[in-house]
Amino acid sequence: MSVKLEQRKVIERAKGVLMAENNMTENAAYKMLRDLSMTKRCPMNDIAELIVTDA
Repeated sequence: MSVKLEQRKVIERAKGVLMAENNMTENAAYKMLRDLSMTKRCPMNDIAELIVTDA
């Protein structure tokens, strides 16, 4: 399986965690991931992996 697809799956799982824990929409969860990625200057996939492993 391609790396991009695996990264996308992690991001989707992280969005699901954020949606469940914070009662937010999918768009809001994606925006939160994106904003964290930009603020921390870290790839979105790395942020998503942290969210998924901490859930």
